[in-house]
Amino acid sequence: MTSRARTGALIFLGSLFIYQGNLRPVASLDSLPAALLPFSLYMDHSFRFDRFADHLKAGRPETPYYFREKDSHYYSMYPVALPLLVTPLYVPVLAVIHPAERSVAFLILLARVLEKCMAGLLTAMAVAVFFLALDRLTSRRNALLLTAAYGFGTTVWAISSQALWLHTGVGLFFVLTLLALAQWAGSSRMRFLYLAGLWAGLALLVRPTVGLLAVAILAALLLRRAPVRALAAFLLPVMLCGLAAAAYNVWLFQDLRGYTALPVSRHPLGGLAGILFSPARGLLIYCPILIFAAAGFGRRPRKPETPLSLLMLAGVIFCGAHLALISLVETWWGGHCWGPRYATEMMPFLVLMIVPALDTILRSAWLRPLFFALLVYSIALQSVGAFFYPAGLWDDRPVNADYHTGRFWDWVDNPVRRTVSAGPNLVGHQLLLEGLLHGKAAAIRKMKEAEFKGF
Repeated sequence: MTSRARTGALIFLGSLFIYQGNLRPVASLDSLPAALLPFSLYMDHSFRFDRFADHLKAGRPETPYYFREKDSHYYSMYPVALPLLVTPLYVPVLAVIHPAERSVAFLILLARVLEKCMAGLLTAMAVAVFFLALDRLTSRRNALLLTAAYGFGTTVWAISSQALWLHTGVGLFFVLTLLALAQWAGSSRMRFLYLAGLWAGLALLVRPTVGLLAVAILAALLLRRAPVRALAAFLLPVMLCGLAAAAYNVWLFQDLRGYTALPVSRHPLGGLAGILFSPARGLLIYCPILIFAAAGFGRRPRKPETPLSLLMLAGVIFCGAHLALISLVETWWGGHCWGPRYATEMMPFLVLMIVPALDTILRSAWLRPLFFALLVYSIALQSVGAFFYPAGLWDDRPVNADYHTGRFWDWVDNPVRRTVSAGPNLVGHQLLLEGLLHGKAAAIRKMKEAEFKGF
């Protein structure tokens, strides 16, 4: 193995260990269909959730919001590409446990455990690939420093690595896209541009709104005056994936937009301010290290033919478009979660933008300590999301924040203060210790006493 490959492998293993260190999924009902779909595919050879629907409805007549009912069957409200792609990783486990002989309640709990494992695995892969891309663009020291910022100082840790959110799959495909673009810009080999289109297309299949990245890359290639055959190599896989996503949406929703057919906000400037500065969800509150992206953008390379210039140009276009899009969503805060969940897709590009300024920052007598202070603070906040949240139950108490949106601007009673005050959630560690000391039966009793449900 080359030095770069060895370092990437160590980053993968170290990230995976840290992501699994809280010993519990930090999940929500939004990711439940993704957790269960591999079980349906393995046991029923179907995309339907009929096996689980009665248990999850728990006697209620209405269909849970995360399911879509069609012809008396239940399907995922969200795109199915991510759980479909990871299903082969489930097969060895499911073949051993014989899921058909297990209760539905057991399968749902197991799905949550495996969901956490898969999310950590995919995100650790994304962090390692991000390093491989950065190592082609800057020095090894800078690549390692910014990889740490990406993997642990952003919502990549508290969101992507904890559950099978759509952001989890998008994050992996985005950094693969960056790597392929960097390889193409450095060699002009068309296979890398085709790969970039494939990864960007798969990201679109996982979460259709991130098709904006393909548009941004196309714009960057046009500004770089790339030849027509290069544009075609990138666009072909993107268009094929887009057609597949559109066909699925029309079949299930009778609407090309699918699950993204949401009301448009009448106050997009308020949404934009919330995404950036809200004490409950603000990007610059939860990931302040990203402030330095502005400095990097100011020092970006001017020559359009350099790999870093191409990646930064595509990143700036995408981040601007993505910010505009999520500010138009009425629920810009992303529901019950830790930090700016909807901004998670922007993280690799925002960290990448720091590259041109990093050497200057590290040589500066006052910028260097500021950079490391903000990096440590960003990592600390994300560790709270992984090891503490949802302790304190800020999203629900005293009233549900989804229906009392003024709470997102409460600087006194905010999620950071409430969650830190409530202390870490160590139920998973207690169960592990109980099992090691007194056996599996004692651990199961402890789990029942703690009413451990995985969230």
